[in-house]
Amino acid sequence: MAVAASMALTVPAEGLRFYAYRDPAAIPTICSGHTKGVYMGQHATPEECQRFLEEDTKEAMDAVLRYTVVPLNENELGAYTDFTLNLGSEKFRTSTLLRYLNAGNRDAACKQLLRWVYAGGQKYQGLVNRRNKEYALCMKPSEIQ
Repeated sequence: MAVAASMALTVPAEGLRFYAYRDPAAIPTICSGHTKGVYMGQHATPEECQRFLEEDTKEAMDAVLRYTVVPLNENELGAYTDFTLNLGSEKFRTSTLLRYLNAGNRDAACKQLLRWVYAGGQKYQGLVNRRNKEYALCMKPSEIQ
């Protein structure tokens, strides 16, 4: 369920491109935000894009679970997985968001999502929209796993 929730946020936010492009931070990217090993001029099939999305989502979710010391509900896990997929596990690991979360301040942790709307020093409406959706999911009641 959390994987599906995360992927439901990721694909609309990232879009789907079968050719490599530079994201707002100038990082070569393909499919729905995949960056690992991507080079300009690269092309991907729909099947490769689906595999990249599944692998990237699992990797992000594993990082969230590795660094979180409190139990998460499905919605929190989905929101933080999309956040981590977008920004990387190191940013999640060192974030104030994670400090609040691990201290048990769930609302403050969710609210921290809304601060991450800049890329390359510039505010992006696409990131504002994405963070608003992550925040809404994070705050949506769900049973703890």
